[in-house]
Amino acid sequence: MASRATSPATAPTGGTELARRGRHRRRGPKKAQPPRRKEKKPQKRQIRQRMLNPARRTETIYFLDEVLQESDLGEKEVEPFIATLVALATRETLGAAADLLEEKTGEGIITPDMSERLLRIMSRFSVMR
Repeated sequence: MASRATSPATAPTGGTELARRGRHRRRGPKKAQPPRRKEKKPQKRQIRQRMLNPARRTETIYFLDEVLQESDLGEKEVEPFIATLVALATRETLGAAADLLEEKTGEGIITPDMSERLLRIMSRFSVMR
């Protein structure tokens, strides 16, 4: 029986390129183009803002709790107040937490002196991010 291997010169189709076999075989049309990609819109960098450092959250809560123990807030009111304050300062900005403190001072829940002390503690544990 004769061997089926042919040399490029005696190839029956007259193609200049040898057909690939196995894993490396070409699939699809010969003049295939890569997919067209949509142009990306330029991204704007957000302005860095002062926020509470999440890595030092426990430490911050400890010092805030220490200050609020001196207030006339009940034990059941202190914990949610600290949680709200820390969540605002961590997720939004320190300014949002300061606005909350101003609001609570206006309502008479905490004193202006205590509000100032709480702000000082939060600014000590804040970072630009």
